[in-house]
Amino acid sequence: MPIFFTNDGGLFDQRGYGRTCQSTRVKFVIAISYALASSVSGLLLTGRLAAQAAEITFLCINSASGTIWNLKVDDERQTVDSFPAEFTTTRIAWHDSVRGGFYDLDRNSGLLTFRNASSTGGYILHHRCHAN
Repeated sequence: MPIFFTNDGGLFDQRGYGRTCQSTRVKFVIAISYALASSVSGLLLTGRLAAQAAEITFLCINSASGTIWNLKVDDERQTVDSFPAEFTTTRIAWHDSVRGGFYDLDRNSGLLTFRNASSTGGYILHHRCHAN
């Protein structure tokens, strides 16, 4: 049932029959305060989520061959191209279990390092990536 204010600070119910008691006023103020606090915290939470995109696509380039490919990084699921990854504030590391090799992406510089073991000792390749 809606409650209305009067000019002297009193409250009436929607039928206009008499003033509501002090406890009703207190309950009303508490309910309004709770609703306002919930909506503000919801806005703050929504703003934080909008600022951090769950999935970011990086465009990576092999500087030696010129090959270009996309790299999908999902912060929320902690994956890179669907492979489980280790996320820190400065780097993202993962292992490609299908083709082999270990990857390390520096979040600040965009340097992508690929390490692969082989019978002759292995090799390391460096690529450049930037967020699309």
